Amino acid sequence: MKVSDFIFKFKPNDYSHEYSICRVRIFLHEGIQFSLLTDLDDQSPTSVTNSVEYIRKQLIDEGFIDNDTIIIEHYEEGFSGYGSFDIVTFGHNNSPNWVKTTLKKTQIMLGCSHEELLDSTLKNKRLLKK
Repeated sequence: MKVSDFIFKFKPNDYSHEYSICRVRIFLHEGIQFSLLTDLDDQSPTSVTNSVEYIRKQLIDEGFIDNDTIIIEHYEEGFSGYGSFDIVTFGHNNSPNWVKTTLKKTQIMLGCSHEELLDSTLKNKRLLKK
């Protein structure tokens, strides 16, 4: 079940004086919290891939997620017609590691509909206003 869906403004690293944005969808399924981070392509100066550990830390610091939340990185449409999905884990020194997954596996993990995952950020009027 999706519990939150918003545009998140983040600092792409510890030294940056400018902000970037991404879409954050938080799901709760079978007692596990997931955060789907969607890259907004040319709408943001820094990619989710290049800042995922900073986005995660800022989401934790602001109380949106906790250390146990499973992070899924998402790029819309550009890859294979529906985008790409990667489960991101964090190892020593908070360094990220990506493992590709499929649309179907992501849908099952999050307990959501196919349509929810294909909801384009730039076509969503509520999010576009942000």
